[in-house]
Amino acid sequence: NMRYSIVVPYAKQGRFNHAKVSIKLPEEIATVILQYIKQFELPTNNQLFDLGNYAVTYCTTAINEQLFEFSPQEYQQRVSNGELIQIKYTSSQFRHHVAYSMALSGSSAEDIAYILGHSSLVTARHYIFSSPNLAQIRAIALGRNPVYQQIIAMLMTGDIITHEQDHGKNIIGFINNKIHINIGKCSYKANCFLEPVRSCYGCVYFHPYINGNHKEVLECVQYELESIIYMSDAVYNSSNPIIAINEATKFEIQSVIKRCKLNSELKNADD
Repeated sequence: NMRYSIVVPYAKQGRFNHAKVSIKLPEEIATVILQYIKQFELPTNNQLFDLGNYAVTYCTTAINEQLFEFSPQEYQQRVSNGELIQIKYTSSQFRHHVAYSMALSGSSAEDIAYILGHSSLVTARHYIFSSPNLAQIRAIALGRNPVYQQIIAMLMTGDIITHEQDHGKNIIGFINNKIHINIGKCSYKANCFLEPVRSCYGCVYFHPYINGNHKEVLECVQYELESIIYMSDAVYNSSNPIIAINEATKFEIQSVIKRCKLNSELKNADD
């Protein structure tokens, strides 16, 4: 009895060397691969399939052919009859889809980074923190009543403060590759596991600055939301749950901006 396995490298080459993914092969497939190695006299340190400039085209074609085989029979039949145009995915879109699917199913940042072949957890964290179930539940619970929305919004964050007030540490974070530092303070005592800035606007430990740069954060979130909608439309997934989640984040930021404006007006009236 023989056992065969093949080691698969990452999709991206990271800065660190990790153990590769080992896949067990049936004896029939192993025999074909061994014959291929023997026929072309491939050294053990060479790539098994060196596609060169055709690698992207080959992988994209393979992905779409396999996805089509996995699709429902009704869809395959309608495509074959010319009633529908087959949905095609690029390799990048497929990678994003896998990462978002893993994030929505509760996978850890380490698992996502492992599958995508990333050398750090930064990108994987973005996939996770852009899809928290709490934000989606909160968005549904807000309803459509504007008065109720404002009441809930006031419960989402802490007090509106000035830079001089001591309510914890200053919050610094990135959204859309732009750093945001002048938004408020965090009074949470332990180390927070959520992503700074993005998750703060719906947190009770967040104390927004009355004159903070909240509009800049809103612009960055709006740009990300438009990009997600564009990507979802490109893959014919207009019901992408990430859209609802980012819309909830947008609403949270808008609520803080309205609260800051109201507090500023009341303060000026008292003066």
